Amino acid sequence: MRLVNLTIRNFRGFGATGETIPLDGDLLLFFGPNGFGKTSLAEAIEWLFYGMTKRRQQGEGYSRSEYSNSFANIHGGTPTEVSATVEIAGRRALLSRKLGPGEASTTFVDGTPAAFSSINVSPIEAFYPVVAQHGLQTFIHSKPKDRRDAICAAFGLDELTALKNALDSARASFQRTPPRSVSDARRELAAQARTLAEIAETRDLARRWQLSPMQVKTAEDTQALLDAAKALTGAPCPTVDEALAKLRETRQQASRSVFDAGKLAPNDGKSAPLDAGMKAVADALTAVERTIAITAATTASTYKSAFLELWKAGLELSPSGDQCPMCEADTLTTAKREELSKRLAHNVDRMQKNDALVAAVAAVKARIASYRSHVREFGVDELAVEDLEQLRRLSRRNPTN
Repeated sequence: MRLVNLTIRNFRGFGATGETIPLDGDLLLFFGPNGFGKTSLAEAIEWLFYGMTKRRQQGEGYSRSEYSNSFANIHGGTPTEVSATVEIAGRRALLSRKLGPGEASTTFVDGTPAAFSSINVSPIEAFYPVVAQHGLQTFIHSKPKDRRDAICAAFGLDELTALKNALDSARASFQRTPPRSVSDARRELAAQARTLAEIAETRDLARRWQLSPMQVKTAEDTQALLDAAKALTGAPCPTVDEALAKLRETRQQASRSVFDAGKLAPNDGKSAPLDAGMKAVADALTAVERTIAITAATTASTYKSAFLELWKAGLELSPSGDQCPMCEADTLTTAKREELSKRLAHNVDRMQKNDALVAAVAAVKARIASYRSHVREFGVDELAVEDLEQLRRLSRRNPTN
């Protein structure tokens, strides 16, 4: 925004004439004896944009009554008004402020009551470019820090300074106690650095990732990883996704070159451990099937364990007599006691069979684990479907079937 001219009526030392003062220049100099209105002119600009002046604020801190009604000219002319033509965003506008009752004021834009913000003029206290004469002495005799703060305020740098201080504080806090995700990522990068150090294209990257603090250069490191992917796959890798896809494909090809299922044949008794393992697993599964059948038959003829446990505890509480420990009625006859005892005995038998079933399942797991260990002796991961089918044929007693 640029001030073009200023018109002052009945404000402070200015009367009702309302002469227009030109301000459209890169550097303006006002000079004259004391009492000729230099300070009033500066305060008129303050009042126009802020509705208050710094001197008035300071004076009211000492005596509100003494500084009351100090905006209007002492001779009482009306209206008390300050107007300025301003140039903003390529257009000119007339901004005005008129004093009302009780020193309230109203703002106008091109003669219509409106807030200055309606044309994107929003003066804020943090940006206060007016330094009037009465403030110069305070500025000169203030401490260096206070002078710096006053200059920052005059040039609108307070918000930038506050932002810089906040960023510095956040950076220091981040370095002291980084988020958990960042710490985890750093540990992962450091672990990968040992492998990357063996590749020429990522050797410098690995060195920086192992420093303390770690040095990560996103663009440079990404390009180094893409170059390494190109060297390992022998194909261009312009993006990270393409590099990952080509690396996975290359890894699968390497696995196939290590284990070619088509070249395997059962000889020298190498498939014997697999045959024995398969038979052991089958036998163990048969034992589980048999145990399940026995357990199921037993379960069908007994009460639920929790209900029988309740009766067991009741009989222990009432070892003799006809009184039922549940309802306290004389219904627990000798015949009833014998029936409950038989049911409890059957329940014990069922629990024992359940234990046998658990043991049989554990045996199957052990057999399967042993069989898998024999398979791993081939040293192969990520087998294709045709490789697994060939392995199944090798595991049978007659490989031709």
